[in-house]
Amino acid sequence: MQDINTEVALLKKEVKDIKFIFNRLDTAIEKITEVSTSVNRMLAVHEEKFLNKKKLLQKLTLNLVLILKNYILVLLQIIKNLQTRWQKTTKKQKLMFNN
Repeated sequence: MQDINTEVALLKKEVKDIKFIFNRLDTAIEKITEVSTSVNRMLAVHEEKFLNKKKLLQKLTLNLVLILKNYILVLLQIIKNLQTRWQKTTKKQKLMFNN
């Protein structure tokens, strides 16, 4: 009878130890879940910020391209005007020297 009582006492202690371990595992799972939720929120915020910055960069790039195109058009017009003036001046000089 004493052997049975001893075994029952040991089993009770083992069950108690197992309950303690399960409680600790439950606590650890809860903390991991909280951390996972926090990380997911942070990732969502960072993704939104990244997408906003990407859109802004695209807009700025498009604006820069348009500005550069306009600048090139203005420069081409200036060059054309200078060529025309140069040609007129050259013609005048030729006429002056040929006469």
